Amino acid sequence: MLGCASKRYQKLALKNEQAGLFEDAAELYLQSLSANKNNIDAKIGARKTGQIALDRKLSDFSTAYSAGQVHDAVFYYLTAKTYQDKFATSGVNLEFASSYEEQFNEVKSISIEEKYRQGVKLLNEEKFTESEALFKEIIYLEANYKDVNDLYKTSHYEPLYREGKKLYETKSFRKSYYTFATIINETGDYKEAAQYRNDALEAATYTVLVKGFEFKQDMKFAAGIRTAMIARMINSDNPFLKIVDETFEKEMQQQQSKVVNNATTIHGNQSGKLLTNNAILKGKVIQAGQSNGKLNAVSKKGYLKRSYDVVDKVTGVKTTKVEYDKINYSEYNQSNSANCVFSYQLVSAETGEVLVSDEISLNSKDELYYATYNGDAKQVYPGFWKSPKVNSPEDVVSSSYSEFSNLQRLFSAKRTIKSAEQLMGELVEQIVLKSSGEVIRYNPENK
Repeated sequence: MLGCASKRYQKLALKNEQAGLFEDAAELYLQSLSANKNNIDAKIGARKTGQIALDRKLSDFSTAYSAGQVHDAVFYYLTAKTYQDKFATSGVNLEFASSYEEQFNEVKSISIEEKYRQGVKLLNEEKFTESEALFKEIIYLEANYKDVNDLYKTSHYEPLYREGKKLYETKSFRKSYYTFATIINETGDYKEAAQYRNDALEAATYTVLVKGFEFKQDMKFAAGIRTAMIARMINSDNPFLKIVDETFEKEMQQQQSKVVNNATTIHGNQSGKLLTNNAILKGKVIQAGQSNGKLNAVSKKGYLKRSYDVVDKVTGVKTTKVEYDKINYSEYNQSNSANCVFSYQLVSAETGEVLVSDEISLNSKDELYYATYNGDAKQVYPGFWKSPKVNSPEDVVSSSYSEFSNLQRLFSAKRTIKSAEQLMGELVEQIVLKSSGEVIRYNPENK
């Protein structure tokens, strides 16, 4: 297959070569070689047409060089060099006279110096985008030219730095933080970006005091939801959210009150500052319940299909007979459930305004419904019979495909069930995920 593809590309290349489309022909010869690196004719064709195409590119360079068009000359040389390298990768060596490199180094120096002067001028005029483009071109040509890396850094990050400062001044602290964090992550540091980032983080930090959650029937259950919410909020990727436990808060307030009182006694004024919170999180379990149902077993009447062969004594013909034997099989069912209703509020500590609130009502149920038979269950059919030993006109085998398939699904149905405790645990996870997520995503700067 690869050989066929190589030949196909070679034929197309030859047609382009005959038409004078040497660069197109060279590309097709390379594709032919890619399909079959041992195709000698393709390699010869690639070298021939590739050299013609390269010579034309070098001619463009020479023309620009002679005309003193240094920037164009640099472009044409790099284009030609890239073209040569592409062929070399495929094992095709194209001739590239060393004299071209000498001329290139000459115009490159002039081009870089002109771009440097223009870039500095544009930077002084605070035309950051234009200067950045020029400094980027210089770095590509000569990475360590003078102080071009520092100039590029300024032209690229100064607009971002100024944007971060403006955001800080307009109290968009979170956006300011991320702006300066981007600068630091990419540069290590730039001007006072680290200080601004730290100040923005401090200004944007939102402290939430988590009160004890209520549930008269089971305080331990409510405490479990509270603990899980605290853990998720603390471990979130929100750098601005600070969670304070109510118990810790009370202890700290008492300690700081002592410090303030002592300072007042000794110096006649307060020299301490009490902890302050931006918001208070309250939670309440309105309802919670769970139920583990009983596993119910019911004996059902059915039939066991039995097939056997019978040979006619006169004709010798063998036929298959089918009979249905009356049997009993068992069906089992069970249902476990859990439900929970939880409400929460994030309230401003300063104004009492409800910032975020919701009432989450969830229900969950798991059920069992399966059948068993102490024998070949694959041959059991549903039906009805009055007596196991005496046949009756009321006896019936439900042999339709749908009825048989429904019973067979019961024989292969699952036989494990989630406990009510497991179901409740899953509900709590959903409640914690939703409620804590709303608190984590709350942004006071979006008002």
